[in-house]
Amino acid sequence: GYHATDFHGRRGEFRGWDDCRDTEFRNHAVGLFLKWKVKHHGVGIPRGDFQRSFTDTGFHLLLRPAVAKWKEPYLQAFQHIVTDLRAYADHQPRGQYIRPIFDNCQEFLGQAKQDYAAINSDGKLGCMYVANAQEYPQLQAADFLVWEYRTHLERRLSTGDRSPNPIMAALSPHMFNAQVWTFGYLRKRTEAVLKGEDPDAVEAPCVDEYPPLTTSP
Repeated sequence: GYHATDFHGRRGEFRGWDDCRDTEFRNHAVGLFLKWKVKHHGVGIPRGDFQRSFTDTGFHLLLRPAVAKWKEPYLQAFQHIVTDLRAYADHQPRGQYIRPIFDNCQEFLGQAKQDYAAINSDGKLGCMYVANAQEYPQLQAADFLVWEYRTHLERRLSTGDRSPNPIMAALSPHMFNAQVWTFGYLRKRTEAVLKGEDPDAVEAPCVDEYPPLTTSP
């Protein structure tokens, strides 16, 4: 199966690939995802920002019972994905359900299942399905999407180049949403929760602080 870490690191079966072969592969992948209308949704959390705003503040100590596990950004990303899908499910026609498929991550799977059951108490989402990467192309599509999002954002932050990523632009019609939060905004939301306030009431930065990563095709 496709693994984005190997692809972007030129490891494993991608060892020795040049830029032309890299671009050709990406274009073919996008073509397949669009042809089969694969829906994908991913969340990327910068580890440094997460550490400063979530762990260093001691915020994770307020979350029970998985105190130790909540120090890792994985479960935060999982919560974002499931919550977004849950909101999206309300807009589906009667009798149609979203059935999320998640990779078999043994370290966090137990807690993830508990979180999923709590968020999906009314059954608006289908049963949570756990699969190996080889079983479902949706997993590989999400892996592909998140790494494209990550590498483009890192490149933009390091170089200041705000030109759209053609891969992200092509996939955008099949994405649920995309957000980039500045560290300052993330910190304010965390502080609001610590004070018992609604984090969604925190005024978001103006759009110019983080313009969209893509433009409409």
